[in-house]
Amino acid sequence: MRFLVSILGVGSLLTLVACGGTLTGVELHGEWGGVGVRVTVSADGATLRFDCAAGTMDARPDPGEGGRFVVTGTHTAGVGLPVDPNNPPEPRPARYDGEISGRTMTFSITYTDTDRFISSYRAVHGREPDLTHCL
Repeated sequence: MRFLVSILGVGSLLTLVACGGTLTGVELHGEWGGVGVRVTVSADGATLRFDCAAGTMDARPDPGEGGRFVVTGTHTAGVGLPVDPNNPPEPRPARYDGEISGRTMTFSITYTDTDRFISSYRAVHGREPDLTHCL
């Protein structure tokens, strides 16, 4: 009986750790929302929508040690603005450096062709984004 109680105790502890820990794998899938950002994560990567821009992540932002991730992709400024059909906005190569802690993702965007920092964002899994589309 003492052995059974010990096993049940360990199982409960593992359940608590799993439920309160950082999202990983398939748990990352779906919508993440924040001020000025929507991140849609799938098995193959992610698509991002910002107030006046868009982006992609070439891989899913799987958190490694300490919840951190680095993913390459693209960032396209000016999405949502009136566009000259002869000169549409071009995607630029970008790096997304971030961290996932619990259900919160924070990340920054840097253009990799110029090493220019663009912006930082915070999004929560399952939260509606607060986007203001460009006019």
